[in-house]
Amino acid sequence: MGGDFNDWRSLLRPIFTEVFGFRCATDRKGGWALRTYPSFSPQGGLDRIYYRGPFELTSIRSCRLQVSRVASDHLPVIAEFQLT
Repeated sequence: MGGDFNDWRSLLRPIFTEVFGFRCATDRKGGWALRTYPSFSPQGGLDRIYYRGPFELTSIRSCRLQVSRVASDHLPVIAEFQLT
């Protein structure tokens, strides 16, 4: 499940991870989310991907192509998973 959660302070994260048992693909070290907003100079992580089940996150990144910066005010998130 992914999208723009507009959750600046990560208040929804415990609901998804602790209550519903999801893992957050966009978590970074230090407790910060992958920075995707605003697209022209990402400072905040408003976009999240939550997942559960037989998946292993193999890579995650934001798309920094110029077309991505003008197509939206958020950078797209690219996540790759392996079915385990």
